[in-house]
Amino acid sequence: MARTIRFVPAKDVAAFEDELRRAKVDWVLIQYGGAVHSFTDWNAGSDNAKGAAYNEKADKRSWEDMRNSSRDFSK
Repeated sequence: MARTIRFVPAKDVAAFEDELRRAKVDWVLIQYGGAVHSFTDWNAGSDNAKGAAYNEKADKRSWEDMRNSSRDFSK
């Protein structure tokens, strides 16, 4: 599966994931479709082509995911 993370090449993301697997780390990597770097920063603008832009949908989803993962880690 090809991934597009503007500031991190896909091969580096894959290498990082492999390293975590080899270390048997309990980890989660979430990527939000249509979102680029700074997607939670209201001041980042709205032009994804610049590589950093606010994305309301991804912002709300990430907040919910953070809240849910906090519950998991507090057990």
